[in-house]
Amino acid sequence: MTTRSESSRDAKLTQWAHHLDACAGSSLHEGFATHKPFQNWRARAISPLAASPFDNIDDRFWACASGLRTGESRSQRDASLDELDLDAHGPLSPQASTKTIEVWTESELAALQALGWIAHIQERRELFRKALSTCRWHIEQTQPDNATNRPWGIHLFVVMSEFEGSDDARLYAETLLHNCIVTHAIPDALSADILRDAAEALRTIDWQRWL
Repeated sequence: MTTRSESSRDAKLTQWAHHLDACAGSSLHEGFATHKPFQNWRARAISPLAASPFDNIDDRFWACASGLRTGESRSQRDASLDELDLDAHGPLSPQASTKTIEVWTESELAALQALGWIAHIQERRELFRKALSTCRWHIEQTQPDNATNRPWGIHLFVVMSEFEGSDDARLYAETLLHNCIVTHAIPDALSADILRDAAEALRTIDWQRWL
């Protein structure tokens, strides 16, 4: 039986999904966005012709998520999940000396968004918990302003705010959303598709089951 608190939480997640869709839709009204930029981004992540297709953790995780979604066998890419220390409270990957804080933070948050889909498709509670643990670390150690104005992983912070009552997680999510629309009052095409993907995750994943 669904409790009143669970119903309230589900309603808030649904409201957030509608809100993210509405923000993404504002780009469509201006003739800005299609799904092509996000498709191109995913294609780059899984392209065998890319110069270094698996150097970045976000590329590796999106390759895995894309392969799982399409039913393709990508065992060599799935192996990157084995590198995760599921018990460690920290980032998904260390900041390389060649990466600025902005580039590294965006890579981390993009990888988190992919990890959420992998956890959902593979039905792995430990991956959901790792994703939220990493979100907690970023709330403690980095700022949403460090990312390059794209709202990667926004829904995971929304989920944290609702399941854990975390005001810091809610503020992190709100700041990610604000940053992607502050310059032009609407998100760029890629950010709009990231928001749609996040909204889909909020609606599709049974968070109560895994958390």
